[in-house]
Amino acid sequence: MDHYLEITLLPDPESSALQLMSALFSKLHRALVASSTGNIGVSFPHLSAQHPGDMLRIHGERSALQWLCLPSIQLNSHSTGQRFRLFIRQTLCEAMTNNPTFSKYGLSQTSRVPWF
Repeated sequence: MDHYLEITLLPDPESSALQLMSALFSKLHRALVASSTGNIGVSFPHLSAQHPGDMLRIHGERSALQWLCLPSIQLNSHSTGQRFRLFIRQTLCEAMTNNPTFSKYGLSQTSRVPWF
């Protein structure tokens, strides 16, 4: 493990730090269940006897942590009925293709759309 992401909770007048950390940790758990191979660990730098603190560090190799940062959408497939997470990575392309091809989600690994 040579990298880590550090998330610090900001004060919220409507939720305690414990509630926010619980929600954050639950979301991380769902992401790790979906795709982790057991190569990501966590620590709580501000841990006390009563509270996990307001900071969460997520440790792992750079490639594993980058995966956690990819935005995703939870979808239900209309063709198969399966529920899955679609990860999105947007990049800049050099040139427009003559015959763009997009999936039923409007996405493509080879075609591009104009950037306004």
